[in-house]
Amino acid sequence: MQEHPYTREERFHAMERGELLPLPEHIYEVKYTHTVTVDPKGEVRLADDDHYYTVPCAHINRKAQLIYTRSSVKVYIDNKCVASYVRNRTPGGHTQTKEHLSPELQAMLSRSPEYYCKRAQEENAPELEAFIQTLFMNRKYGVTDAICYNLCDFMFHLKRKTPADAFSKTVNICAENHIFSKDDILTMSRIVQESSKDLEDTMWDVVPKNHENTRGAASYQ
Repeated sequence: MQEHPYTREERFHAMERGELLPLPEHIYEVKYTHTVTVDPKGEVRLADDDHYYTVPCAHINRKAQLIYTRSSVKVYIDNKCVASYVRNRTPGGHTQTKEHLSPELQAMLSRSPEYYCKRAQEENAPELEAFIQTLFMNRKYGVTDAICYNLCDFMFHLKRKTPADAFSKTVNICAENHIFSKDDILTMSRIVQESSKDLEDTMWDVVPKNHENTRGAASYQ
């Protein structure tokens, strides 16, 4: 530039500065790709983080391509983006979109103690509602919500195939004594039903088969 009557800075401001584009709003991120298969639960696994992301359940068992950066994860099937997430690096974790899940899984995730209590109210079973409340308030350490929900489903199934009186007695006994094992509840149900049957047989035995006046009319003169 010694042969020109201007400096490099003057040349930059006069000829080059106006040609510069603005800086990008976001820092450039390197993209990585990985081909995976959608598992039966409708999830894909990003192996780098050992983390799972859901895709629409219609794509179960299909091949998918993960395109991910340091901050985002996108799932492509047939060159179409079917899911997009902020990258989560929690090992063994699951990032889910409720709309992606099958109706069965959505129903499972919507369960709660309030759900089962409301269901018992709708079936006019106050003793079962009390049992459910007792179950969740007195569960032992390590007993997860899923275990309790499974027991609640079992109790509604038992209610459908057990006589109403026997079921009511069984539920009351189990709630009072904190009996929350399926096997113990079934045992208690059998005991209650057998006791009720024995009582009915005893009542029938004391009913006289001959309805005539056994003392005779003279006894009442």
